Amino acid sequence: MESDLWSSPGIRMLSPEEHATLVANDRHLASQVYHYCAVGDTPDALRIITDEANEILARCSYMTAATPTGQNSTLDLSIRSIDEVATRCWEQGDAVQVSWCEMLSQELIAGR
Repeated sequence: MESDLWSSPGIRMLSPEEHATLVANDRHLASQVYHYCAVGDTPDALRIITDEANEILARCSYMTAATPTGQNSTLDLSIRSIDEVATRCWEQGDAVQVSWCEMLSQELIAGR
């Protein structure tokens, strides 16, 4: 999902929590990570998780420079958004998506 669109002039920038919600809801990313984990390809699974978490963290840093809100505040909102997606997916019985959300949240917490 990485994209330079979030910094392009004239395009409304998604907030870090909006972007985190989109990433958490991305079924393609979730299935890729699940597939890599299932076949024992941990490095590729971790690369996807790390890349997406870094994109969210970059948005948090960017928003810190652009607004008075601190990075930890935007990061907390992003993690909360991911947790909401995980809860909704849990209620729907989508274990793959829940796992993806949990791994993404953990990576963001570790990246603080």
